Amino acid sequence: MKSLTSKLVWGLTVLLLLSATSVAFAVRGTAKVSNTVHNLSVSGPGWSLYRTNETEICIFCHTPHGGDNTGPLWNRNVPGAASFTLYDSSTISAAVAGVTTINPESLLCLACHDGGLSVNHLLNYSTVDPILNAGTGSAITTIVGTPGANPRIGGNPASPAAIGQLGDDHPISFSYDAVLTEYGGKGGLHTVAAAETTGVQFFGGTNRVECSSCHDPHVDYEVSSPDYFPFLI
Repeated sequence: MKSLTSKLVWGLTVLLLLSATSVAFAVRGTAKVSNTVHNLSVSGPGWSLYRTNETEICIFCHTPHGGDNTGPLWNRNVPGAASFTLYDSSTISAAVAGVTTINPESLLCLACHDGGLSVNHLLNYSTVDPILNAGTGSAITTIVGTPGANPRIGGNPASPAAIGQLGDDHPISFSYDAVLTEYGGKGGLHTVAAAETTGVQFFGGTNRVECSSCHDPHVDYEVSSPDYFPFLI
């Protein structure tokens, strides 16, 4: 019989966070979004992939009025839940193989990371450029940096600029309860309660694993966990 790890094949991040032998690193940390790659404003850190002429930091995700109800005051268009090619393999767990759509918690992340929208494409702009703000153009100009394959989760090695391709990543929006029912008796996985004590965040009544189960865009991982820099974006 194949080992639990090889049979699930969820991807490095999920296994590191949920395996009983690991330490959760992604959700906990110093809340300092201004020093992260998610600060896309003019004050963004020098190593950020983007910098713009916008002075507001939160505006790239949040707006006090007229936001998308999918997320908290969400300032971006959210992609369709069924608009992605999802992870699949011959060894994937039956508990996650039935996922066909992405849940709202992960769609918020994919509003940027699917590669379909530029970072300066918002629902509501500030007054950086009132003329453009009143028209159809973007009020925020990207002045430093270019998108790369790494932040584009929607791309893949064969086509880094692709949109909505999650087949080379790992499953999301699946029920961890279902995984425990299928494999829990074989050992190697935390219970939900034990995983939560290490920093993992689950969602909904079936304890779904979403992007933000492992990643928090507000946390300064470079300060908190410098060894895990690859998981910043």
